[in-house]
Amino acid sequence: MNLDIAVKTINSLLEKEQPKTFSSSWISVHSPSVYQFIRTNFRTENDHVDWDRFTYGLERKYLKRWTHYKRKPAKSYENQAEVDLIITKYQDKIYTFVAPIDDTDWPGPQKLHVDLV
Repeated sequence: MNLDIAVKTINSLLEKEQPKTFSSSWISVHSPSVYQFIRTNFRTENDHVDWDRFTYGLERKYLKRWTHYKRKPAKSYENQAEVDLIITKYQDKIYTFVAPIDDTDWPGPQKLHVDLV
């Protein structure tokens, strides 16, 4: 299986089933082979499933129906190796990177002001 086949398979299933919304769980139930392919081959730098790379190929009318599960509020990165990995990978795309040194360094949303030049 490759990305084109996986996307065509899900587009066909969505055309046939016409769900109001769908998610990774829907894909897992309706097409386990596609789910396994995505789960195995599309990973982020932090080793999570990269659903954005897959859903990018879906037809627009179905893409609007894609739902992510509600995520817990993300904690700040405390792993310097992770931060360094991401900064290195996207170094040519980063214009401004703002990060507090510790909890006392973060001024809160009402006090934060960043001027982009």
